[in-house]
Amino acid sequence: MKKVIEGKRYDTETAGEICEIWEGYANDFRHIDCTLYQGKRSKSFFLAGSGGPMSIFSKRCSDGSYSGVVTLFH
Repeated sequence: MKKVIEGKRYDTETAGEICEIWEGYANDFRHIDCTLYQGKRSKSFFLAGSGGPMSIFSKRCSDGSYSGVVTLFH
């Protein structure tokens, strides 16, 4: 996953994986799968993860419901 946040480029393909955390099963609305990365050039840390509609990775839909999504945090 590649994403630019506040002018900084984050790329999970080239960054070094530090650790991964997962909890729950894929069909659980609260499941999460999160990885901590460190950029090769900038040495900054960032999180990338996904989860169900009742996790920290959820996104509110236009109809008021929630959906699980893949997100990048810096």
